[in-house]
Amino acid sequence: MSSLLRHAVVALTTGAVLVPFAVLAAPAAATAGTTTPVGAVVTISTRAIPAFFTPDGDGRDDFWAPVVEATSPATWALTVRDAKTNIVRSQVLPAGARGSFSWDGKKTGVLAADGTYSWTVTATSADGVGGPASIGGTVILRARAVAVTARASTFSSDVTTNGYSAISWSSAALPPYATGYNISYRQVSISSLGRRTYGLTRALLKNTKRRSARLYVPAGAIYQVLVAVVDHAPIRAVKPTAYAMTASPVDDRAFVYSRGWSGKRSSSSYKGTLTYASAKGRTATRVVYGSSIRLLGTKCKACGSMTVTVDGRKYAVSAYAGSTRWRQKLFATNRLPGRHVIKVTVAGTRGHPGIWLDGVAGTEPVRAVTPKPLARTGVNAVPPGVGAHWAKSLLGHNKVLVADGTNNSTNGKIKMQMWNWGSTGWHRTGNTYYAWGGGNGWGKTRQGDRRSPTGVFGLTDAGGYYRNPGTKLPYQWSPGTYSAVVNGYRVYSYVLSINYNRVAGTPPSSARIPGPSSRGGQIRLHEGHASSSAGCIGVSRAGMRSMLRWADPRAKPVILMGPHTSIIRRR
Repeated sequence: MSSLLRHAVVALTTGAVLVPFAVLAAPAAATAGTTTPVGAVVTISTRAIPAFFTPDGDGRDDFWAPVVEATSPATWALTVRDAKTNIVRSQVLPAGARGSFSWDGKKTGVLAADGTYSWTVTATSADGVGGPASIGGTVILRARAVAVTARASTFSSDVTTNGYSAISWSSAALPPYATGYNISYRQVSISSLGRRTYGLTRALLKNTKRRSARLYVPAGAIYQVLVAVVDHAPIRAVKPTAYAMTASPVDDRAFVYSRGWSGKRSSSSYKGTLTYASAKGRTATRVVYGSSIRLLGTKCKACGSMTVTVDGRKYAVSAYAGSTRWRQKLFATNRLPGRHVIKVTVAGTRGHPGIWLDGVAGTEPVRAVTPKPLARTGVNAVPPGVGAHWAKSLLGHNKVLVADGTNNSTNGKIKMQMWNWGSTGWHRTGNTYYAWGGGNGWGKTRQGDRRSPTGVFGLTDAGGYYRNPGTKLPYQWSPGTYSAVVNGYRVYSYVLSINYNRVAGTPPSSARIPGPSSRGGQIRLHEGHASSSAGCIGVSRAGMRSMLRWADPRAKPVILMGPHTSIIRRR
């Protein structure tokens, strides 16, 4: 017993067997800044076991670095598993009183998917006395931004008479960990020199699952709407990822009028009032701040023409319409942000001289303000699941079709996924399809080897037996050329050429090749049904239609194809 006590401060009794170097589970929560004893052998600092990390390359929380301490020397081992219990990270440390681990969020060089991962730390006494013991927990990985779109009425008068603007927001693929949206707003003030000042941010809706709302905007005010995705875990301060601008006009009573104008009331007008004049030469003047200026009024059969002057520049404007229309845009113009003077002069049109003013507004440009585009570097250089080796080859291509296969390309397990690059990073679109390839696997080098090529190749030309299904690529529709039937299937119903040893810009039926004929060629994506090929990739007809509609020459689409070991290659 005395020899055992030299190696363990605490021993747990299991029947008649003493188990030295025992480690107990950590408490669910502890006060930050203190240490939490686990048994009496291992000590865990609550600040040293982060609950989350964000390996997005921004320099903040890019690594998960748990630290475990022991009161006697131990060898340490860390294992991290995904939701399917697959090991994504393992690390072994030499004997010592402290185990300091690190994980960059990658599995075999490729950034792991966002989600919750379980971890286990195992400690074994350095002198070999006693069996190992372990502690465990979970850590949350978040590395990818969520693409969100926000919209708002340019002016509240577009939708209501009382100053309420309509706003909406959406996300094409809200991840499972997101619980809703935070919607907030703030006032934007623009000085005479065009300088913007933002007021306090105020909450409109918190953690909502709604996709639309109304926001009251005081007369003459400009508001910026901010949308943020809420994470169920305390990852970091929730930051907006989408923005929109909206404003409310000042109503007709805010103009400075010459003689000859009279006020009218109408429930259909903005704020319930209108101001009317018909005599030639009557004027109304107003100073506005902003860049997008709009004059609001009524259009009708009795309405005539006017001259609108903005900062000394004159415009002829007609308010005539075949029927009465309320809260109409009589005139609009864009200027540099700042102070602007707008003046309305009645032209006195014969037979229908009336001018009915309802308000005027100046706001930011109609286009929604978007966040700074994400840099295409680091973890964002390639789609998730693709190794850094391909970053240079994919640069400049905003659409990538990834054909990720096993080492045997003939088993129908080539996973086909379409990826798009946008301001918030890579996003997968459409369904996942499974395909067949060359009968002898991957790595085509010569004509007749019945292998599919490995690498990045352009997708520039399409065709088929059936009419164009909606692709923007050049499409050769030729039932006679693509009439081949194999095993009862029309294999060339739709065809997308893969630019392996072929002349880009020629139809798929072309046999022209730029390199040696010994390398082979005429590699295509086409319809296939559970059978291998001489090197082409066979996918379902639905998959072919989807990929053709996805391909857009403006985005320079390419295919990255090969065995899985090649797709995830780091160097």
